[in-house]
Amino acid sequence: MTNVDSPESEEALNHTPTTTVSGEAPVHEAYATVSRSLPAPITFTVGHHDIRPDVSVNYQLNRFSDGSAQMVAEMRGVAARIHDYHDYVRELTALSQQAFAHDRPLHGALYLRSAEFFMFPGDPAKQPARAQAVHQHDAGGVRSHRG
Repeated sequence: MTNVDSPESEEALNHTPTTTVSGEAPVHEAYATVSRSLPAPITFTVGHHDIRPDVSVNYQLNRFSDGSAQMVAEMRGVAARIHDYHDYVRELTALSQQAFAHDRPLHGALYLRSAEFFMFPGDPAKQPARAQAVHQHDAGGVRSHRG
């Protein structure tokens, strides 16, 4: 057994294995290994867009958007047809199908997740929509905390 008061054990406890990543300041080796193995991050545009005059609907459209000009334009294109949350589900589901058809899985997943959020619990489309949104979200290059 090592004596915790000995200089040897103090030196071992104070030693933190470090490495340098791309000329940056030294970091703990465990973090450097993780950072090298992660894919490049996806960035989202920051900001709030006026898509629909109804503040509640406008908030929801912004909430589930990546903020890209393409998504904002597409949502503005259907906004006039959204008068209640049944319309919202229909229009966002249609946008998701269009995005999936044009090989844009992240946008499709965001639209579908937004639509699924407003489906009633007993709606038979809710669980399949949720499963597809999660699958396509991950296929779009975004990995969640689910592991």
